Amino acid sequence: MDVVEMDAASITASTNPRSHRRRPLPPVKARFKVYILDEVHMLSKPAFNALLKELEERPSMWKFIFATTESARCRSRSCRAASASICGASIKRFC
Repeated sequence: MDVVEMDAASITASTNPRSHRRRPLPPVKARFKVYILDEVHMLSKPAFNALLKELEERPSMWKFIFATTESARCRSRSCRAASASICGASIKRFC
């Protein structure tokens, strides 16, 4: 419940990102509420502008993770495969 995945490609109206602002839900068990925006490179221009405003005025209990497959917009990092227990421990520390 404290991690919400959103498909950014389906966010086309500028009001969609702001809809979470009207009802800021606190985290249930973790320190933070984490929003994962998948395919963030697919946001429409109005939705992207609304998201920037949302990031500027977000509650401190919210964290955002942006995921994209467009390599030109990413920082390149070499990563090694991690076990599920290591991933789980990292997510718990983050949250």
